[in-house]
Amino acid sequence: MRNLHTRPLYQKDATRSKQKVLDIVASLSDKGRMPFATKALAAMRNRLRHECGQFLKNQKEMDELSDQYNRYVDLQKDTAIREKRILTLFSLLGKKGMMGLEKDPNIAELKEREFFLDPEFVEDLPLWKIIREYITAVGKAPINDIFAFLSEIQDSTSRQGIESALKYHDDVFKVSKGANDTFVSLK
Repeated sequence: MRNLHTRPLYQKDATRSKQKVLDIVASLSDKGRMPFATKALAAMRNRLRHECGQFLKNQKEMDELSDQYNRYVDLQKDTAIREKRILTLFSLLGKKGMMGLEKDPNIAELKEREFFLDPEFVEDLPLWKIIREYITAVGKAPINDIFAFLSEIQDSTSRQGIESALKYHDDVFKVSKGANDTFVSLK
């Protein structure tokens, strides 16, 4: 029969293992290498307070800066649109059309920053973009006026080429027929 005060063998081994772990933990904590659980919990609580405080400060600062940020994003978009427009007009005007504009302080500053490309290396604009810039400048124009303008700035232009560009880019141009001529405006 078994003695009631005697433990089974597997329980003795488990008790010895637990005791070894407790001895190791105690020796480490005595040497200062392992903080007590209460110190660790206190450190975690302090860290949580700090993180919550920083989170709220960040949220407040982000709220305060949101107007400036949104304004910055709007300015970036506007600047990108204007840059495209400037380069298109620069390409359209070329060296000949730019004569006399070098004295303008805004153009001079952009030229100083090397914003403009050398007109020799600017690629030719598609006909529809040239027409779009012309219509933007004048509002509404008969095809004959567009033809006259294009003849002045390009070597070869045909009325058929103009009509083809207008037809192909009908999402950009509004074409209306008058008594004597066909008029073009932007949509």
